[in-house]
Order: sequence, then C-alpha cells, then structure tokens
Amino acid sequence: MGACVIKDHSTHFGTRESSREFRQQPGSMEAAAVLADARSRAPPAWPALFRRELYPFATDATPTTKPVTEFSVMQFNVLADGMTVDFEMSPPDSLQWPARSWRLIEEMLRFSPDIICGEEVNHYPDFFEPVMRRAGYECVFMSKPASPCLEFNAPPDGCAVFVRKAKFDIMYIDKFQLVNDHNQVGIILKLAPVSHPRTVLCVAVTHLKASKGEANDRKRLEQMNFLLHRLDTTIPADTPIILCGDFNTEPSSTTYAAVVNHPRQLTSLYGPEGAASEPAHTTWKVRPASEFKRTIDYIFHSKHLDPLCRLSIPDAEVPQSRCPCRQYPSDHFALLGHFALLKPS
Repeated sequence: MGACVIKDHSTHFGTRESSREFRQQPGSMEAAAVLADARSRAPPAWPALFRRELYPFATDATPTTKPVTEFSVMQFNVLADGMTVDFEMSPPDSLQWPARSWRLIEEMLRFSPDIICGEEVNHYPDFFEPVMRRAGYECVFMSKPASPCLEFNAPPDGCAVFVRKAKFDIMYIDKFQLVNDHNQVGIILKLAPVSHPRTVLCVAVTHLKASKGEANDRKRLEQMNFLLHRLDTTIPADTPIILCGDFNTEPSSTTYAAVVNHPRQLTSLYGPEGAASEPAHTTWKVRPASEFKRTIDYIFHSKHLDPLCRLSIPDAEVPQSRCPCRQYPSDHFALLGHFALLKPS
C-alpha cells in the first residue's frame, strides 16, 4: 500500500494502486472560500493542522462494473463547546470556542468531503449550519434532548450530517432518539447522486452511550441493535449503506461484533480484516489522572461500496498534551474514506 501525500492546499489525491485510477475532485468555489476564511482566522502563533496522508487500498482485482459515482465520507466527533472543561493539559487558548470553531471548519473542509457525519455538534443554528451552507452543503441536525452542554451554559449538542449539494440530493430524513437512553440520538438519510438520481445511498450516524462499565456496555449494544433494526425496517436490503459514529466502545466489544456480524455484511473502513486490524486509536486525550488512547470512532460500509482510500491518523506528531491542542481542534481525529458506488447486481 503506497501513500499519497495530501498537502492542505491540494485538490489532487493521487492515483489508487489498482486497475482503477482514482482522483479527488476539487472542492467547490464556495467551499474553497470558506476554507480560506477559516484559515485566516487561526491565531498567528498557531502551527498548521497535523499533516495527514491518504492511503489507497491496494488490490489486484479488476473492476467488473463501472461505478455509478465516487464520493468521500468524513466521520468527526468535533468536541462540543462546553465539554472542554477537563482537558487540563491542553493549552487554554486551544480550547476557546472562537478560534477552535474555525479550526474545526478547516479540518472538515480541507479534504473536500462530499458527506460529513458529526457528533457533539453544537452551535448548530448560529455557526455550523450557516457556515456549511455557505460552503455548499445541505445540513441535517438532531439535538440531544438533555445535552450535557447545557450544564456549562453552552448550546445543546447532537448529531449532524452535512451533504454537498452539488453531489447528492437528500431524498429522506429520519431523526430519532435511541432506546434505553433517550439522550442519545441518530440520523438516517437516503441520498441520490445528482448525476444518477435513481440510485440510492443510505447514510446513518449515531453517538452511543459514553462511560465504561458492564451496564453501559449493555446499553450500547441495545442502542446499536435498535439502530440496525431501524435500518432493516426502513432501508431495502440491497441499498448501499454508510454507517458512521462515535460508538464509545472498542473493537473487542459486543457492540462492534453486532455491526460486523449483521446480515448486511458491514465492513469497517479502517479495520477491513476485522477487529484486530483497526487502528490503535481514533481518540487521544488526557483528563484528570488518566490518559485515553482508544479506538471508538468508525466508518462502516456495506457491499456495493468499494473503498478506494482512507485518511491517516496522527500519531508521533501528537504533543505531550495530546488533544485538543493548537495543531488539532478536537480530542477525536476525523476519519475519511473515498468510495466507489457500484450498481447492485
């Protein structure tokens, strides 16, 4: 597997190491303008965001059908404003919302994703929605009914999906609370590629119950089973599916097993060979008396979606204070994958 280096200003991600050539489509002029605006708002002394690379999936297989379209998906827990109180080692200025908010936008837009699934999204009506609409995205949001952000005098957080309007039309929206803890929410969308309006892609996002312990493990499993059942009852079996989220549980869990053992044959983008092949971490933070370096964020995909590339996860370059930091605005790293949408057989 070779590496295609992504520079922040680049719109060309290189060639896939297979029989199909893959090229990243440049972002829209609207998104480029918002990205430039976001970069201009970074404090002058702050270093650049972590350099990240796109790694192509190496394969010797010859595509049997021409894809309907190619698209990219980002999964990103953005760390809600108000939830930064325990990051004692992070530089205080890196936690302040006015600067951190635009760093989040920079990370969200610098790789030109067509779909962004987000958790812990707050300041939705006053920030994320107007900014992302200006960047050319349609926006869908589901707020937590009793968001913990309210305890810190911050707006409620929830899940959001941002869809590039030039790439997809939103045909169906399902917003819901999860079972056993109605403060956890999810969103299911049906999308149609603008170039192929009769083709359907399903995108789902959720944020499962936090905190360790057997009781919360059971809640997460029940919540995931609820979401999978909702997909089964609303989305036809042959519809391609992307499932993103902060599951708050590691690959060894029963919740992870429920996803990979589901009849829809969902595969993790970052762990295509199963739990043992998942990365070492997707979140890395220090809180009072503890350091957390875990894999709990995922992008799963069904058949009829051929993964082309995935984005690297920062490691050695992460400072001793971990994240958030001046080089990265969240305690979770954005995941990103590029897919070919294939015609169902």
